[in-house]
Amino acid sequence: MRKKRTAILSGLISFCVLYAAVAFWIANDVKTVLRLGMQNTSNYSPYMTDEIYHKLHPRYRGMALNFEYDPAAYQQGPVLVLHCFFYAKAYTLHRYDSQTFGFHEPVQLSMQLHGVNWKAVHTYIRP
Repeated sequence: MRKKRTAILSGLISFCVLYAAVAFWIANDVKTVLRLGMQNTSNYSPYMTDEIYHKLHPRYRGMALNFEYDPAAYQQGPVLVLHCFFYAKAYTLHRYDSQTFGFHEPVQLSMQLHGVNWKAVHTYIRP
């Protein structure tokens, strides 16, 4: 009885540690997606589709005509990740606050595992 309880407990702990490690990996890629989505000239293809880039970048969204990304003015909130095998949902906030332009928005990203990167395949931004 004691061995069975120990095996169940160690299996549960191993599952939780593995789930948290994968969530940390996805959260790191979500932050990369958001940062690349703000930049004007970036190679974003390993992390998102053209559609996602156009939904994230302020110039393509019609928010600013001449947008120049300033890393000092950009902040990202903590990322909440829910995942199951090769699909994940991530929720976070991102904020851009410069002297001439700014926003503060919650972002929801759907991510899929493509090779070694998690790629954004769908996004919803609530202004």
